[in-house]
Amino acid sequence: MTTEAKNWLSFSRVDGTSGLSSVTATSGEFANVTAGATITISDTTTNDGTYTVSAVRESGTIIDIVTKQLKHQRAIS
Repeated sequence: MTTEAKNWLSFSRVDGTSGLSSVTATSGEFANVTAGATITISDTTTNDGTYTVSAVRESGTIIDIVTKQLKHQRAIS
């Protein structure tokens, strides 16, 4: 998925031990993503990589991903 939108993703750790993190979009950017899919995130300060989606929530505005813990990062551009 590629978008020209700016400042639309936030990254959060679910907790410090589960190995889950979440990515939140300002709209339903992830509505067509399914659990088990892999996504590549790039051009962030610290969270670039390829990740496996474990769940899609909130009508496609939040995905949970299995990975090392992401660093909190707000509004990338």
